[in-house]
Amino acid sequence: MLRSILFAICGNLLGATVVTILIAFQTTSAHAGWFAVHAVLAFFTLPLVLVVGVVAGLAGKSANRNRLTAVCLIPGMAIALAPMVVQGGVLVVVLLALGFAAGIFASVWSKGPLLPTKIITAATVVAVLLAAIGWLLPEAPHDVGALPQSSQANAGNQLDSKQRPNIAVIVLDTVRASNLGCYGYERGTTPYLDEVAARGIQWRNAKATGSHTPPSHASIFTGLLPSEHGTMATPTGLSKRPITLAERLSDDGYATMGVVANYVIRGSTGFGRGFQVYDDSLVAESGLRAVGDKVFLETAIGKAYARMRLPMTRWSPLKVLSSFTRSYSTTRASQVNELAEGWMAQAGAAEQPFFLFLNYMDAHSPYQAPEPWLDRFLEHDPGRFRKPLEKTAFTNIHDQLMDQTLAGEIEPGSKEAEEVAALLDRYDGELAYLDSELARIENKMVEVSGDRPWLILFTSDHGEHFGEHQMLKHGNDLWEETQHVPLLAIGSKLAPQVVEGTVSILDIPGTVLHLSGAEEPLGHSRTLLNGKWQPRPASAHPLVVAEHGDPHQLSSFAELRKVAVYQQMLKTHLRLAEQGQQFQIASVFDLGQDPAESAATGANTLESLAAWAAQWWETYEAGRKFGTDVELSESERVRLAELGYATDDG
Repeated sequence: MLRSILFAICGNLLGATVVTILIAFQTTSAHAGWFAVHAVLAFFTLPLVLVVGVVAGLAGKSANRNRLTAVCLIPGMAIALAPMVVQGGVLVVVLLALGFAAGIFASVWSKGPLLPTKIITAATVVAVLLAAIGWLLPEAPHDVGALPQSSQANAGNQLDSKQRPNIAVIVLDTVRASNLGCYGYERGTTPYLDEVAARGIQWRNAKATGSHTPPSHASIFTGLLPSEHGTMATPTGLSKRPITLAERLSDDGYATMGVVANYVIRGSTGFGRGFQVYDDSLVAESGLRAVGDKVFLETAIGKAYARMRLPMTRWSPLKVLSSFTRSYSTTRASQVNELAEGWMAQAGAAEQPFFLFLNYMDAHSPYQAPEPWLDRFLEHDPGRFRKPLEKTAFTNIHDQLMDQTLAGEIEPGSKEAEEVAALLDRYDGELAYLDSELARIENKMVEVSGDRPWLILFTSDHGEHFGEHQMLKHGNDLWEETQHVPLLAIGSKLAPQVVEGTVSILDIPGTVLHLSGAEEPLGHSRTLLNGKWQPRPASAHPLVVAEHGDPHQLSSFAELRKVAVYQQMLKTHLRLAEQGQQFQIASVFDLGQDPAESAATGANTLESLAAWAAQWWETYEAGRKFGTDVELSESERVRLAELGYATDDG
């Protein structure tokens, strides 16, 4: 009897496996391993497979075991497909009926064993191994390919190939300038970057074009403001309309490579356009956890199991599996460096120059640096953040604090105020860890460049609030906590210098193209360095602009809310009145005298901005005509929520 039960279970498991593999191919993106999908779905089907197998084995204990196994393939497939029936799929119901009919016919009319024992045994072993692989390799990155062979440089380029520098643009996601030693911070968070500032060029008043990741990155990639490239919200991605820096450099003979640690700028959202290699394997849907989310939320079987409850508990099978696949880890700078060093080695072995873009996510919440950096600067009671938390749990508490902060409900000296201060302490720990890893990129750049000139630009896409102006996190306004970002350069031809004038990260692509020898600009981006690698004077950058819209909107070229205009150290906050195409002054600050924006000057700057405002409204209205809605899958909503970006309708 026991052997009959085992053979029946094998048949059920095989049937379920066939269906799970078929579902895996239908629900898996190009970046997801179907081994992991099979493991997730096998977990769902196996409990019911065991029950059906036992019943079938007991009922057919005297039957031919091979016949019993073969017939039990049908209920095994039915178990995997049953959740689809729950959702009313007519085609699935028809297929199930035909399958059961075929099974009954085979069991009644067939005279011999339906499947040889060896085939059953081998297939069962394969099914179990597939599931095991999915569990044992939960975070295997997808294959991003290799750099193509060297291409010929554009004949219009002014520089000889060997004079064209290797260039790296490094974005330190969520790093605000005020917490770096070279910008006056006294905690000693960034000794390496402080050394870079001393050896190279430091722009003391660099500004981001947006207050969160996608709009600022899109500006770095296109040389356009958010109102021009259309990437104003987190979920929208980079549109196909503007030409990118990577496209220009690739066409001009550069090897173009990117390694990113932020999910919202992964390659599938358009930010990888033009890069010959855009390695987002650290954040793409490649691991068991990410694939599990996709299966849980987007397939019929996941939705059906989510409705179930385990006996004597309020837990669903979905919650049980989710607890095993949720990750407590954060993508670290060391992982980005490992990938970057590999790609730099490949590019350095070729004859052509290379452009490298890196994005580090360490300073972004949940501010849980590895030891010994975690509590290096901790001076306040972390309260609910005392122990490292899973990302979603951290975000939920962080959001509660943000709501209280926005409402002005956090009193000085309260436990919530202590937690906010502790978050800043932990943020500084993240900065210290990140800083400790950055020298690796410079060392590798020197090694692979040889006699070729090289340049590394360090900057950020935005900063972070820790209670200033009654705010937490980022993406909510255009105060200096998010807009004042570091901008440092180090290179083989640079001499130490500090630039006091106000500049924009919008000019990073113009700088890269100029030093590469390209003649045509990109968007409105102007170079920060002249042909002799010397900084341009501040007068060359009369106006700097930052723009803010709702980061949760599901539309490109969406409505903006505020604009900040810098006339060197004079900053004007403007509100938009779209109906009349007018700006209204919210406040004006003299950052030279009041860098914390604590007391508005009361000045009226609209007259001096009249010509700029007329042109801005014309461009803004033209862009709004290209607005398109964006649809998100449920798994994308989950990943965005973990980063603190809840969508409008989610």
